[in-house]
Amino acid sequence: MANFKDYLASDLDIFFNLDELGEEHIIDDKLMTIVPDNEELKERKLKAAEGTYLGDLLFHVRKSEWGLKPSIKSQIIKFDGKKYHASDYQENDGVCTIILEAIGS
Repeated sequence: MANFKDYLASDLDIFFNLDELGEEHIIDDKLMTIVPDNEELKERKLKAAEGTYLGDLLFHVRKSEWGLKPSIKSQIIKFDGKKYHASDYQENDGVCTIILEAIGS
């Protein structure tokens, strides 16, 4: 009999499916399947204090693919060849939500 974690894992398979919401991107020289979420980034910006800068990209990735929590504001993360800092990181039920902030131009 399947338990709750099994059901959750199967839901993640659908969520990260390349034919559904998933997209492949190169992050720190590793091909990862992510789900970009521009709407969530917009919503967070609306809720933030006026003048607060949250970042340029928000995406979800499996914890098993991502690995360790990034050092906020200090670690450089390459996303499709461009350099970013992580400005926020959250982890919930095997999924990491990460906001990246571009470094210079």
